[in-house]
Amino acid sequence: MGEECLGQHLGTDQQANLGDGLGNVTEIEELRWNGGNPYIGTCRETFEGGLHLRYWVQNTTGAYFMAVSVEEDLASGHDIVLNGSVFRHLLAIEC
Repeated sequence: MGEECLGQHLGTDQQANLGDGLGNVTEIEELRWNGGNPYIGTCRETFEGGLHLRYWVQNTTGAYFMAVSVEEDLASGHDIVLNGSVFRHLLAIEC
C-alpha cells in the first residue's frame, strides 16, 4: 500500500464517527495498492482500479478504524465493484 499517485489526493476526504465523543472526524489518509512498485504503482491503481483503504485513529483508545474496498477503474468513476467491500481480507493476506 502507498500514498496516492504522485502524492495527489483529488477525491473528497471522508468522515467517520469513531464513538469517542468527537463526532465526525476526517480520515487520516487514503492508501492505494501499489502492486509492488513503490514509485508508480499507486498511479496504475488510480487508472486501473483496485484495493484501497482510508483510516482513522480513535482519540480515546488509539484504535485504528479502516474502510477497505476494491474500486473500479478511473473510466468507471472509481465506484466500488460489486461486493467490493468483502475484499478487505485481501489487505490482511497481502500485508
